[in-house]
Amino acid sequence: MGVPPPEEAGAALEAAIAAAQNGGNLDDLASAFMASHVVVMLAEDPGPDPQTISPLTVSTPQGYLALVVFTTAGKCSRWSHNAPQYPHALLVRAEWILNVVGDDYGVAVNPGEAVGFSMPPHGVARMKARVGQAAQSR
Repeated sequence: MGVPPPEEAGAALEAAIAAAQNGGNLDDLASAFMASHVVVMLAEDPGPDPQTISPLTVSTPQGYLALVVFTTAGKCSRWSHNAPQYPHALLVRAEWILNVVGDDYGVAVNPGEAVGFSMPPHGVARMKARVGQAAQSR
């Protein structure tokens, strides 16, 4: 599977986020998220075959911890001054996020950007269930 060019990789997801922010369908956003590549900031160099990683997490205003992801590497690098202890980045399929995020964690997409969103832990759990159902129906 090929990886799309960095800025192009986030275009479809950003369009879906903007549509949802303007009253669009959240199911469309969920589908776009799952079909996307996202960038995570890491404390260590992931190397060619990462086994153990320490991704950036934040505490949200709503009171839950969230794994931080970005739609593009450019947005990640603009945010890096907030978390200099996470100097590395890894481009991953969004579905990968569901495999690594803990049950008590949400996901924050493009925090601080105009085009972004937060998914609380119960939203992540629903997304995991949705992916599991889709896999069973294949």
